[in-house]
Amino acid sequence: MYFATCVLVYWCAKLLAGKKGAMIGLIALLFFCAEPILIEKYVGCTFADFTIMFLNMLGIFVYLVFIFGEHKHRHLFTMILGLIFFWAVKSKEPGICMGILFLGLGKNEQGIWNISRFAKDMGCICLGMITGFLLLMVLDQIFLKDALFSVRPSNIRQLFAFNLKTRNFFNLTNSWYAILCLSPSLTAFLLYLLVGFSLPLSSNLSRHKIVLWLIPLVLMVFMITITIKGQARSRPHYYIIPAIPVISIWAAQFFRFDLNGHLFLKKNNRPIHRGVASAAFVLLAFIVVLVTMRYIAGPIKNAGWESWNQFYTCIILPLSTTVLLISSIIMRRRGLMALFLASLCLFFVVYRPLVNNLTLLRDRVVAKRSELRFEPYRVFADELTFNKDVKILISKDIHKRSWMLGREYKSQCWLFNVFFNQKFDYDQFVDGSWEDILKGDYTYGFLTSQDWKGISQKYNIKHLLKNYKLKTDKKTAYRTRSGAMQLVLLKKR
Repeated sequence: MYFATCVLVYWCAKLLAGKKGAMIGLIALLFFCAEPILIEKYVGCTFADFTIMFLNMLGIFVYLVFIFGEHKHRHLFTMILGLIFFWAVKSKEPGICMGILFLGLGKNEQGIWNISRFAKDMGCICLGMITGFLLLMVLDQIFLKDALFSVRPSNIRQLFAFNLKTRNFFNLTNSWYAILCLSPSLTAFLLYLLVGFSLPLSSNLSRHKIVLWLIPLVLMVFMITITIKGQARSRPHYYIIPAIPVISIWAAQFFRFDLNGHLFLKKNNRPIHRGVASAAFVLLAFIVVLVTMRYIAGPIKNAGWESWNQFYTCIILPLSTTVLLISSIIMRRRGLMALFLASLCLFFVVYRPLVNNLTLLRDRVVAKRSELRFEPYRVFADELTFNKDVKILISKDIHKRSWMLGREYKSQCWLFNVFFNQKFDYDQFVDGSWEDILKGDYTYGFLTSQDWKGISQKYNIKHLLKNYKLKTDKKTAYRTRSGAMQLVLLKKR
């Protein structure tokens, strides 16, 4: 999903830039791929925010190519936009922010807004949402054997009870904007704002673009609103993920320069195309950054900085961003010198995060993080047998401490079936509390060492020791948010 989003980021940035937009697309990709939140912290996690990120970009791509561009099958692709919107909202509530795109509907070929055209477009959107609803039922039947899973009132109530319940506030020390300022998103976000403020309101073309530009700010308003209502006990960075690709494609639009025509050498008056000269200037800027980053590590350490990342966050990122903003004001003529300085600042901003992210991918850190989700099944796989009479208890404490396995019995079932390629039913799983563990009416019980220690101290467990074999993963102590954790398996004798 991450790499599919990369492709969409490139194409959407290129489409917004118009002719010769390939370079703008690559710059948008640099901003997106340099974002630490996407790889260093959360890639490999099965968060719905990544799904919304992809669906948002897919919706923007459809809007740019087939609706904004007045494609001959415009109504069909307006339906597809409605389908994508429904799936985004169904994935997680912030998906509703994509609905801002609908404000760009209703314009005819001359760019004039028309109420009847808008009504037809919204009809197509509604038809697309219905299609998405029916298609989701088909997919639920195929993969979950339950066509009504996504629409059953009890499941919807359970989802809203988790996502929208009021929680006590803690760790609310930063605003949503502060989160963006802790990474290369600082530069991208400031450039995003700068580009947006330069969009003329009088142009029909720009009014379409303004709708696209507003998506990250609409997401900010949504996040602020749920915080006001007491719906967020903290501000996890991944909540902001859907905005990052949109910010990246708009930030890249800042790097438009006057590259038409020729330069003439003073000695022999020989012409050189500005495109060739600009490529040379960009290459020179990259070499300067490469050499600087290679040899600056020693002086940084001698100066008393604790780490490269600290020096980057405190010095390189804010200094490069400041120089970039000042140069955009001073150098009104977007020529080769402005291009060189902008390229130099851009490479300084993205170089270190890109190196970190590529290192993580090379060392399979992301893959290992994904594999850890299934760790209890991997550890005790040889102890398990599979048949329709098997009943599996999974302690609530496993997911609470480590994010391993699922959050409740349905997701436990999905993960089990995926890992072992089985077709177990929901009623074969128990999302276990201590009381459920003590009942002993299951075939296998997956526990944490803290579960077993607590139960042993508080209750009489002779009947468990009599009816179950105790298997402990003594080789590994997993580091969790609340200390070391070991896995325990109770296997029925």
